[in-house]
Amino acid sequence: MTIAKKWRSFIALDPVDRVLFAEALVLTAVIPAGFRLFGVNRTQGLLRRWSSLAATKDNAGRDPHRVVRMARRAELLLRRTGRPDGTCLTRSLTVWTLLLRRGLATDLRVGVRRAESGIEAHAWLELHGTPVNEDPDVVSSYGPYPSPLSFDDYLNIRTGPSQK
Repeated sequence: MTIAKKWRSFIALDPVDRVLFAEALVLTAVIPAGFRLFGVNRTQGLLRRWSSLAATKDNAGRDPHRVVRMARRAELLLRRTGRPDGTCLTRSLTVWTLLLRRGLATDLRVGVRRAESGIEAHAWLELHGTPVNEDPDVVSSYGPYPSPLSFDDYLNIRTGPSQK
């Protein structure tokens, strides 16, 4: 896809989708850099603080499932542009941040399973116990950690209000 065609596709998006896409684009670059520079816990804390500073208040009456679909769509559009997928944790924290900025707190879940090559881990988001950014069949193949994870709360790094 040429740059001109990508630009036309971006401009054709609904303004709300453009903002979500732009945020997702930035986050997919910032989150892995944050992991390397600050660690996972501080990166999540910084994302939580950034989200709380700019959280939009106009989503109070909006259907949470619609907000989830919009954020998920932005992340999927980003993947279609040829941008690398990143890890499941990066993708999950990207969508987590997009949703948190819109006033919707989701649970970050991590699960493990045995594989021929050893132990595999996977991260996803849940809203009221339902996977947000992963197929339920995939999630069911992992044994989830008993409670949702918040790395910044887990390590007692308080950078903003808890979203539990």
